[in-house]
Amino acid sequence: MNHQQIVEIANATNRLGAAADLNQRFLAHCASNATPQEFNTQLQVNDSQITIQSFGYMASAACRFVRASDGRFAAEYVFRVPFEDKQVEIWRCYLSADGRIVEDLSGKDPVCDYDNAYIAKHICGRVMLGVLRSALFASSGHEGFEPAVAANE
Repeated sequence: MNHQQIVEIANATNRLGAAADLNQRFLAHCASNATPQEFNTQLQVNDSQITIQSFGYMASAACRFVRASDGRFAAEYVFRVPFEDKQVEIWRCYLSADGRIVEDLSGKDPVCDYDNAYIAKHICGRVMLGVLRSALFASSGHEGFEPAVAANE
């Protein structure tokens, strides 16, 4: 193993630790700001999993760390609902290294900052729209689903 590889591993270890710390702050903020005023639902945080009740379905997402092309880590949350014999993906987001919730790793579709006072509105609203626009409410024989939320909504 050469010096460059050792440095790469050390940098990744530090960045992953920073991402895990930021993720814990994000989850704590979600837990303390769990109920949006606009919708009859709430964020439920258990360990590193977020669950949202939406139109009779339970959408949940567990944290998974992914590495961006710049070497920084992001916490990925993919909200899914069990339906028949599969998991229907409803919406996905990332907690980027700079503390923003984004819809893709490039950061071009920002949602809000991780400590936004209205975090529940932003996350619950997108998950609820995702449920409405998914195969869960499609007529029989419709397998696909529309993307949950456009970036400008």
